[in-house]
Amino acid sequence: MHALALLRQFLLFFSLIVLIGLAAGPACIGDEDQSPTLPGDPIPTEPGDPVTPEPAEPVEPEEPTPTDPVEPKPSEPTPNDPRCLAWKYQRVECIKAPCEPIVTCLECDLGFRPEGAGCAPLMTDPYCQEFVLLDVQCVRYPCNPIAYCKTCMPGYFLGERGCEPTPPSEPTLPERMAILAERIQTLVGDAACANKSDCQSTGYGAKACGGPADYLVYSLRATDSSILLPLVDEYNQLSKTWIESQGLMGDCSVRMPHPVDCLEGHCGETDFDLIY
Repeated sequence: MHALALLRQFLLFFSLIVLIGLAAGPACIGDEDQSPTLPGDPIPTEPGDPVTPEPAEPVEPEEPTPTDPVEPKPSEPTPNDPRCLAWKYQRVECIKAPCEPIVTCLECDLGFRPEGAGCAPLMTDPYCQEFVLLDVQCVRYPCNPIAYCKTCMPGYFLGERGCEPTPPSEPTLPERMAILAERIQTLVGDAACANKSDCQSTGYGAKACGGPADYLVYSLRATDSSILLPLVDEYNQLSKTWIESQGLMGDCSVRMPHPVDCLEGHCGETDFDLIY
């Protein structure tokens, strides 16, 4: 009887332990996740508990990655001469930057030829006003045409050596007469005199019917007659030639010489008469 009572107590105790284990749940008898909680892990909460968000850790801004500076690509230089149509350039080594490239002109506008970095006139004659270009065949580029001067600037003529100054043309008969008359009047001047003996007169010019057109009064004191009288004779001859070449007619009046005198320090005629 005593053993049977002990068996009943053992079964009752074992049943009680099983009931207690079932009431406690898996947390007590069989947890699926038995990993320990580490610092920083979220704390498990019971259903219905308020969730408190953890403060976010500050994020440091990332430093920009340094990039190599991009060197600007140098633009292709152009010649300063606007008449250059085609050119090339090459870089040169220099000690101090910036290094300027060398520009060589290859082709120029019409009437110009390449010369270094620019263009030079194809026709080197500065007095050539118009020239003709002839295309030529050449072996080495660039090929420049040949220029021939066609017309020259005013005051120049086309000679064997290009445009040469036009020689002075022979003066016409009226121009020669005007030049002589000016020289004669310069020699006579104001015909200054001291007395009557200083004054003389000579025929001056020509008339269609013959004889002088007028008389020229001069002073022996102020004028060298050996220079004056040949000039007067030449003028008279030119005047006669001009009248004959133009077929001029006159009134055939005769101009006679008049007395001359020193009047107030200057030689002059004292009387004037026409004789028909």
